[in-house]
Amino acid sequence: MESLLSKEGFLVLPSKANFLLIKHPNKSSKYIYDELKKNHIFVKSYEDSNVLKDFLRVTISDSKTNSIFLKTLCDIIN
Repeated sequence: MESLLSKEGFLVLPSKANFLLIKHPNKSSKYIYDELKKNHIFVKSYEDSNVLKDFLRVTISDSKTNSIFLKTLCDIIN
């Protein structure tokens, strides 16, 4: 999932956990968060954080769920 997100232009912070911190260079994290929420996909927003303000935390799940997430995310940013 990390390489696919990077291919779509996201900055993906290295992680050894079951989640990734992602940031898009052109779309705000608030916009992406709101659009994902409209599609019943829930991620963690750090909008109120000084350090991670522009990042979203995305849980790595099973391949079906990841595929749905990635397709929806690509639709949002394109």
